[in-house]
Amino acid sequence: MAATVSLLPLVKDQHWYFRIWDFGRIQLFFIHLALLIGIWFFIPRYSTQFILTAGITFALVIYHAWVLFPYTRLYPRKVKKATEGGKTPVSIVSCNVYQFNSKYHLLLKTIAETDPDLVITMESNKAWENALKPLENSYAHYVKVPQENTYGMHLYSKLPLRKKVVHQ
Repeated sequence: MAATVSLLPLVKDQHWYFRIWDFGRIQLFFIHLALLIGIWFFIPRYSTQFILTAGITFALVIYHAWVLFPYTRLYPRKVKKATEGGKTPVSIVSCNVYQFNSKYHLLLKTIAETDPDLVITMESNKAWENALKPLENSYAHYVKVPQENTYGMHLYSKLPLRKKVVHQ
């Protein structure tokens, strides 16, 4: 079972059943590591079953380690300073507003205090769109995708947007 769920994210389908297993990689790494140790003690060594099971489990431990390695402290980071190369940094406020939340004023207050270049909302519906209408005075560029199923998004930008494409 652990081997199956480890390999499901390799399927290119975007259905949640395949994608959800991307979020358990740390746990799967440790499960396979524990299985590898268990195999060493509970399956007769050098038998066909041992070689096959240990080989597959070891390969999955290496696979998960390879996927997780960039997220560890051991991975070398090459982060450029925001102002390097004469470019001006961009500030962003990204917020999951929770569609059923009606405290619109709190987000508007945060935006007024931080004055970001970009504002992105997730789970925003038509009610949120109406509440965020005042942003259009300061943010000349925007893309609105209100949806009533918690999948809506809104983008407001002070910077020009080169290409606006919405995939639904």
